[in-house]
Amino acid sequence: MPAPTVPAKHRRAALEALSRDAMSTLLSMEERRVITERIAAVEARVGSAVALLQALKTTKYALVSVLLTGELRVTPNEDSR
Repeated sequence: MPAPTVPAKHRRAALEALSRDAMSTLLSMEERRVITERIAAVEARVGSAVALLQALKTTKYALVSVLLTGELRVTPNEDSR
C-alpha cells in the first residue's frame, strides 16, 4: 500500500515548525541569521526564475498565435541548410 501523500502546504508548515525548534536549540543567532538570509536569497532567485519562465511562455504563445493565424509569414532560408 503506497504511503499517503501530504499536501505541500502541510509539509512546508511541518518542516518550518521543525526547523524553528531545531534552529532555536542548535544554532546561534548569527547562524540563524545567515541561514535565513540564504534562504531568502534562494527564494528570490526562484521567484525571478518563475517570473522569467512566465514571460517566456507568454512570448512563445504570442509568437505561435501570430504564426498560426498567418499574421507573420516565414519563408525558409535556403542558405541555412
